[in-house]
Amino acid sequence: LVESKDEWIQKYKSWSEDATAKLGPSVCIFWLSRHGESERLAQAFAYGLTQQDILVEMHDLNAVDAFEVVEACQRNQVITIFAPPKGECTAQTNIGSVIASCNAKDHKFVICSSGAGSKEEPVSVMVERCVQQTGIAEGLPSLRMQPGAEEKTLAYFEDSGRQLAKSLLSKKKQAAKEKLDAQTTAALGKMGSGRYIVTSQKGEISSAAVATWVMPASSEPPSVAVAISKDHALQSLTQLGDTFVLNMLEEGNYLDLVKHFQQDIMPGQDIFQDVDTSIVIAGDASGIAVTGCSAYLACKVYSRMDAGDHVLICGEARVGEVVRDAPTAANFRKSAAYY
Repeated sequence: LVESKDEWIQKYKSWSEDATAKLGPSVCIFWLSRHGESERLAQAFAYGLTQQDILVEMHDLNAVDAFEVVEACQRNQVITIFAPPKGECTAQTNIGSVIASCNAKDHKFVICSSGAGSKEEPVSVMVERCVQQTGIAEGLPSLRMQPGAEEKTLAYFEDSGRQLAKSLLSKKKQAAKEKLDAQTTAALGKMGSGRYIVTSQKGEISSAAVATWVMPASSEPPSVAVAISKDHALQSLTQLGDTFVLNMLEEGNYLDLVKHFQQDIMPGQDIFQDVDTSIVIAGDASGIAVTGCSAYLACKVYSRMDAGDHVLICGEARVGEVVRDAPTAANFRKSAAYY
């Protein structure tokens, strides 16, 4: 062992580098204890990331030491920093260590408000200090408190975590698609389906998506199953007991609606802007029906199952209506690698 020390060290280094490369992208979140809503917002942001298997580590800027800061920055590609209190303090010192440990080639910053109001360093000042003065790019536009209920801000941070995860995993997912067997994906693409818009609302939070992977699930109780991507904001609105509305698109009259709901909507934006909708009452819950659709079903979620990069949502149909007697739009694909 003594005679082969250098060889063993080199083998361990190679193994460690290979293992780290296979782990994929990772994010470090520097939050602050006893400072505004930093802890809750950091947890919401981390939850959005970990739903898509992004590695996350979290450190309290009021407690972490300089050595741990350096090590954490070396391990992670995206560094998230919550705004510290104004003036000299431990957190401000540690942020200086974070900036010194990062570089434009290997890192990106995400700057977040801590929800401490006038007591915190302004987000704009943090962006100037961490991004503009260093040349290190932002992984996301800076995250700030949202107007309205506290739940709206938490949902915004969670959705932002999903957005960042989607960006970090895009190349990996594209590479996986390119490795799929062409014959198999072509055969899977022969499976036909319909075109739908799934909507959901919880308090001041709402979201929607075009869906094609939809099917009846049972007759007792009458149910439907919908596959929803793990990187979509609907995930947080379709938990057990939540209500969603399945809107059926009309054959020959759906292109404008599909184009609208397939837009890349940033967290915090209203997906229903400029779209005619109505409220559907389903028992003690409510949902959103899209006016341009031919029929809708309001469903209550009673089952969720992991399905790779999607989650299969089963909902009991509580209320439904046929608005126009027209066939549901059909969806056919040349390849199963795409929707």
